[in-house]
Amino acid sequence: MNKYRKFNTIFLYFTMLIFIASCARENDALVNPPTIFETVRVRFLNFAGDEQPRTMVLEKISKYENIVYNTISSPLPPPFDSVQIEVFKDGNIEFTTGDLKQKFARKTRYIIMTLPSPIGASNYKAVDTIVRIQTTSVPPRDTNDCYIKMFNANNDTTVNYTLRLGCPNDSVIFRNLSYKKSSGIANIHKGTRVFSITKTTKNDIDTTQNTKLLGVYELELLPQGQYAIIINRNEEVFFVDELSDDNNILTTPKLVTEREAYIRIINLSSENVTINNEESEIVSNLNPNFIDKYHKINSCDNLLKDKLKLLCNEEVRDSALISFEIFKKFTAIVLNSKENKAENLMIVPPIKQLPYNVGNKALVRVINCNFKESGINISAGARYDNSNSHNYVSGDVLANALSAGELSKVVAINPGIIPLSVFTSTEPARYLFSTNVVFEANKNYIIAVDFSEGNNDGKLTVIEEAEETIPVMFTKQAAFMQIVNATSDNKQINIELPKILNAAKLDPANSLATFVEEGNNTVTINGFNYNLTASKTDRILIVATGNSTQTDVFAIQSPYLGADSTNYKRRYVNAATDVPTLRVKSDSTDAIEAILQENIHYKTASEIETITREKKIALFFENQQTGKMVAKVPDLMMTLRKNYSVIFYGTEQNGYNVLILQEY
Repeated sequence: MNKYRKFNTIFLYFTMLIFIASCARENDALVNPPTIFETVRVRFLNFAGDEQPRTMVLEKISKYENIVYNTISSPLPPPFDSVQIEVFKDGNIEFTTGDLKQKFARKTRYIIMTLPSPIGASNYKAVDTIVRIQTTSVPPRDTNDCYIKMFNANNDTTVNYTLRLGCPNDSVIFRNLSYKKSSGIANIHKGTRVFSITKTTKNDIDTTQNTKLLGVYELELLPQGQYAIIINRNEEVFFVDELSDDNNILTTPKLVTEREAYIRIINLSSENVTINNEESEIVSNLNPNFIDKYHKINSCDNLLKDKLKLLCNEEVRDSALISFEIFKKFTAIVLNSKENKAENLMIVPPIKQLPYNVGNKALVRVINCNFKESGINISAGARYDNSNSHNYVSGDVLANALSAGELSKVVAINPGIIPLSVFTSTEPARYLFSTNVVFEANKNYIIAVDFSEGNNDGKLTVIEEAEETIPVMFTKQAAFMQIVNATSDNKQINIELPKILNAAKLDPANSLATFVEEGNNTVTINGFNYNLTASKTDRILIVATGNSTQTDVFAIQSPYLGADSTNYKRRYVNAATDVPTLRVKSDSTDAIEAILQENIHYKTASEIETITREKKIALFFENQQTGKMVAKVPDLMMTLRKNYSVIFYGTEQNGYNVLILQEY
C-alpha cells in the first residue's frame, strides 16, 4: 500500500513538472495579447504658422517636447487606446481636443500635425487645428506594390495640388487636393518611380485658374511600403516613409532637373518620311524599312501631352500625342494605311513594370500593320520546353483579335527559337503566315506584321529595343506542320525536330502544330527518321502509325484545301496498318450511292470532297479488301469555311478509331 502511495506521489509530481514546462512554452502573444496602444506608434509633426517650436502632450502623460518647425518627432506609443491631445507653446496651452478623445487602431502608425488657420482668416491662429494621417493594417494584395498618399498642409486656400505618376501631362493619381485634405491611398508598383506635382491657383475675382508645375521628383519605393507626400505652407515637398522606425522620416525627395527621354523612328511604310515635334525636327527623309537611332528629346516640360507629326513630301499625314517619361526609350513607327502609303504614325511606349515576376523571359508586344484584315491572332506553335512532362509547350497567345494599327499587351515568353503563326481573328480563323524567330532572355521585342502592300506571303519583323541605325530585317516564311499520334497501342510517341522539338511526348489520338523552315527537314518519331522537303505553300500532315515498338511514319503534303464561305472541305486518310485499302460510306448499305470515297491505300489520302451544306452525318469505314465494316462515326457535324482531315487508324487486334483534324 505504501509502495502504491509512493508511486502515485511520484507520478503526480512528474505530471506537474510536464504541465509547468508546457505552460512555459505557450505563446504569450496569444495568451496575453498586447493592448491596442502597445502596438501603436505616434509622431508629432510641427507645421505651426509662426514657425516656432511646439510641444504635444497625450493624456497629460506622453510628451513630444520642443519639436521645431518643419520637423517630426521620434515614434512613441500612446499611453492609452484613446487620448486627449494638447499642444503647448512656451509652456502655455495653445490647442486642446478637450473631451473629444482621439482613438487609435491596433498596429497602426499615426502622424499628428499642427496646422494654422487659412491665410486671411479673420481670427488667424498659428495653431488652429490638428490633423492626423495614418497607415493601414492591410498590406497591398500584390507583394510588389506599395501604398502612397498625399496631404496638403499649405494654408493658402486659393491653391490645390495634383499628383501624377510620371510627367505633368501623364496619368493622375490624386487630383485637386485642397488645404487640410488627405487623399486616399493608391497602389503603386515598387522601384524607382517619377512623380510630378502641379499647382492650380484660383482667382476669386474672375474665377479663372492657373496651373503650373511645382516639380518632378524621383522616389524609391519598397514593396509593401506605405508612403506619404506632404506639402507645407512654403510649398516645400516632403516624402515620408510611414513604416520606418528612423527618428527623422521627413525627407526631401530628389528633384529631377535633367528631364530627357529618347525616341527612335522605325519607317515600315513605302515612302521616305520626316518626323517633327513641337520644338524641332527629329528625323528627316528617313528611308523605308529602316530603324533610326535614338534621339534625345525634352520631356516633362509642360502640362500638355507631347505631339509628334508625320510628314511625307512636306505634307502632314498624321500626328500622335504622348507623354514622354524621363529617361525612358520610346519608338515611333510609320505605317502604310489601307488606301495610302506612309499615313499612320503610332507610338510604342516603354514597357512599364509588370504586376508579376517575369524571371529570365523575353517581353513581347505585337503591332498589326495589316490593314487588309479586320484583326489578327498571333500565337506560338509547339516547341521544346522541359518544364512539363511532355517536354514541349504550345498555344502561347501573343496577340488576340488585334486590330489594324493597334499595339498588343505585353506577353512574357521563355527564350529560344519560337515558331510563330499569324491567323485572322475571324471564325473560323484563316491561316496567313508562319515563321521561326529567336527571343533572348531579359530583352524586349516588337513584332510587326505587315500585309498592306499585297504581298501574298506577308511580312513579319522582330525588332529588339536596343536596335538602331539598321535596315528592317523581315523573317522567312515557314511551312505549317501538324503531327498526329495515330499509333494503335494507345501510348505516347517521342518526337525530335531539330531546333524546335526535343524528346517531345505526344499523347495518343492527339496532335501538335509547329512550323519548319523551307527545304530539307527530318522528323524523328520513336527513333524512325522521316525526311521531307518543306514548302511554305504546302500544309504538312505527319502521321505516326503502327505501334510504339514498330512505328511507321508518313506525310501528306498539299496546298491549302480551299474551303470558303459557301462550303467545307474534307478528305480521308488511311493510317490503319492492316487495312491496305479503305472505303468510306455514308451508310451501311451496299448501295453505290452510299460510297463517299474508296481505294484509299494505306499511308495515303483521298481526293478532297466539297460539301455545301451543314448537317449531321454518319461515316462508315470498310476494309475494302475484305468488305468488312470496321468503324463508324455517328452524328458528325462539320461547318462551312473549315477544312478537315478524317484520319482512320488502329488495328483489328487493338480496335479501329477515327480522328477528326481541322486543317488550316
